[in-house]
Amino acid sequence: MPCAFAAGAMVTAAAIQGCVASLLPVTGGTLTGPLTLAAPAGNTVRNGSLTVGDSDFFRSSFQTRGPQVALFSRVGSATTDKAVVHSFYLVNHPGGAGHVIPNMLVETSVDSSPADGIWGFLSTLASNAAGGNGGATGHVAGYWQTVRTGVPIPHTTLAAPPQGSSVRVSDVSHFATGYTKGVGYPVSPEHPLAVTIGGGRHEVTGVRPDEKGAASGPGVLLLSRPLPPGEAGPGTPVRGDVVGANLWGGVIEYHEQVDLPSSRSGMGQTLELDWVGNNVDDANARTFVSAVLGKNAKDGADVEIGNVIGVWPGAHATAAGGASIKRGFWVGLPFSEAVIDTRKATQRSGANAIWLAEGHRIALDASGKHYLGAEGGVFTYRTDSGTGMSIAPSGDAGFGGSVAAQSFRVGADQVLGPRQTGWPLPIGTVARERLDADWHPEAGKGDRREEMAAVTDQLRAVTRTLAALITDLSRHGLIGP
Repeated sequence: MPCAFAAGAMVTAAAIQGCVASLLPVTGGTLTGPLTLAAPAGNTVRNGSLTVGDSDFFRSSFQTRGPQVALFSRVGSATTDKAVVHSFYLVNHPGGAGHVIPNMLVETSVDSSPADGIWGFLSTLASNAAGGNGGATGHVAGYWQTVRTGVPIPHTTLAAPPQGSSVRVSDVSHFATGYTKGVGYPVSPEHPLAVTIGGGRHEVTGVRPDEKGAASGPGVLLLSRPLPPGEAGPGTPVRGDVVGANLWGGVIEYHEQVDLPSSRSGMGQTLELDWVGNNVDDANARTFVSAVLGKNAKDGADVEIGNVIGVWPGAHATAAGGASIKRGFWVGLPFSEAVIDTRKATQRSGANAIWLAEGHRIALDASGKHYLGAEGGVFTYRTDSGTGMSIAPSGDAGFGGSVAAQSFRVGADQVLGPRQTGWPLPIGTVARERLDADWHPEAGKGDRREEMAAVTDQLRAVTRTLAALITDLSRHGLIGP
């Protein structure tokens, strides 16, 4: 006779095992018929599988063979729904060996060369509905959230003068357990808690609350050494020198254990993000990767993070070698505005939109033959031929080739401008002679012919010098025909 369970009763593994044991001999046997549960009729245990539910609208299935080992499905929903599958793990043990304990573990091992693509995990979400709640809510295929709800930093004050290595405090909260050198072990001489009392550094090795077993309230802290005389007294603050646990919102690791170049080992990729769609983004409502930084508290200092994307050396690597990258950020698509856009950002004092290390450069063409850089504090533009320009911190500029410009100014005054035309080159003899700006003929002194000869010589010198000046300015390009 098959086992029967009351309608609505919770069916546990122990109940099923007891039922099967009552039907099968102790030495073993075969269950050839169904183990039928009370209504609904679809509740069965058959050939190694347990099915609860009579339709696809609510079904949970555990199987030992077949295309699906475990199946949870619910077709139909209500506003009171919480989760189809819920896994909860409360961690409350101290200490440990430092190994990883997951809430959920999914392991996949590929030991052959199948033509199938083997995926360790798949989450899909399909929607053909309009935006609900006026577009204020949305649907997410996968969501990871890590929340730091608090850091129980022990802090209190001395309630009485110190007595050697014992100090009475007003509250022992969080001093007995938590962030000790032993990674969370209860405080003890082997696992002390570092504290600051006034300005001195000490270690708490034991806690004695006035009320036995109490986790808070007045009590006594035992120190590893006595407080020096005069260092602290009633009202002196006592604070645990602790920090919160390291937290990650998510970690995705790709580990290449074979020692082969990529041409032999095959493609390896830590993360791939695909966005497939249609038409233009005329509302600026599409984002490939969105990084949002918010402030939890309304008041207080601005929240700040050190890096939006950080690339660091890992195992057996340093900033100088052991591991390297070819490109930090690569774009192989047309872009209509900018690859990096800081127009909506505020640059604070001392900040730089782009910061290069000494000797680093920015290429200005596909070949990298033309580039900008900084060498010894001097901003430079260079080409493979060595020509270019440089600007020193003093403002002095050097040019290795020609310069094309409309004008040059010193302050607000233009000192060089476009070429002035209409100047033919002089003919005849040119000479860069030294002129006497104060020369004039001395009338009435000497022969008239001598005076005329002197005037002629002076006029010839001025003419030849002016011709030389016009020639030089033409060669410089300031004037010309």
